[in-house]
Amino acid sequence: MSGVSAVSDPVSDLWVYCGHLGRPNGVSGALRLWPHNPQTTLLRPGASLCVAPPLADEEKRDHIELPKAQITTYTITALRRDAKGVVVRLAEIKTREEAQALNLHTWVARREAFAAIAEDEVYFSDLIGAQGVLDDGRPLGPLVDVLHNGATELLVFSGHEGGEEVMVPYVLDVFILKVDLQARVVTVRAVPGLLEGGL
Repeated sequence: MSGVSAVSDPVSDLWVYCGHLGRPNGVSGALRLWPHNPQTTLLRPGASLCVAPPLADEEKRDHIELPKAQITTYTITALRRDAKGVVVRLAEIKTREEAQALNLHTWVARREAFAAIAEDEVYFSDLIGAQGVLDDGRPLGPLVDVLHNGATELLVFSGHEGGEEVMVPYVLDVFILKVDLQARVVTVRAVPGLLEGGL
């Protein structure tokens, strides 16, 4: 995934969708958290958790413009992982009723909060806006979204010159041949039928 730290206006910021909050867990204010990336290093005691109102599925993009007034920041005091996911305690949430009020709310973060990664790794939010191109030279248009679909992610390109969106599984060396963050280009294998709506 280019950085998303740009400020679009004095009262709005661009955020990255990281997951959503679930139902209360117990009676003392703990609640479920469903992270988009279960291995995220952003979840730890003492860290901040930025929460926005619930988003529709089509709004859960890597770049979300949200008014600052919609963001509430909480502090994680404790968390545990179990077979179902993550349970968090927030310093500001003391009762089950307060936790219930956050059910289905959205966890968001600023891009600069993400941990550094290896040179051969990439955050999908950094790819938004990169140009897609087939290895035979045909353009796919800019990358507009990343859909998280079970075992793999789907890169969504806008299509060339008003064409239909093109979805490509993010499987390196099979469909994705090269990701060049500096040039902002994603090279895709020209699989028969790709531009006709299927693989």
